[in-house]
Amino acid sequence: GVVVRFWSNESGGWRQVGELDANEHSRTIRSLAWRGDGDFLAVGSFDSNASVFRIVRTEKGMRFPKVTRLEGHENEVKGVAWSTSGEFLATCSRDKSIFIYDVCPADDGCEVEYEVS
Repeated sequence: GVVVRFWSNESGGWRQVGELDANEHSRTIRSLAWRGDGDFLAVGSFDSNASVFRIVRTEKGMRFPKVTRLEGHENEVKGVAWSTSGEFLATCSRDKSIFIYDVCPADDGCEVEYEVS
């Protein structure tokens, strides 16, 4: 399956602190980006989709509930990037398109605001 593992060296030795199950993606994860506040993670995949996950920190580590899946590109998502304010998420694809999403609260999901080709 498609898994992203997170490690920490805070205690002087490496230990895994979280595992993001990205099995909804049928191909390799190509890129990821933390939102500036550290509360969300965007992931881009070779399967032409991106996803946004909320980061939940617990005493045992981190969990990553999915907020939304972002579809629309015709080819692999090569990059994901948050705006400085964290309000927008940009995805770029090998199909030469850039999508800019207006990121809403987790319970409202995310919507495509406009597309640049």
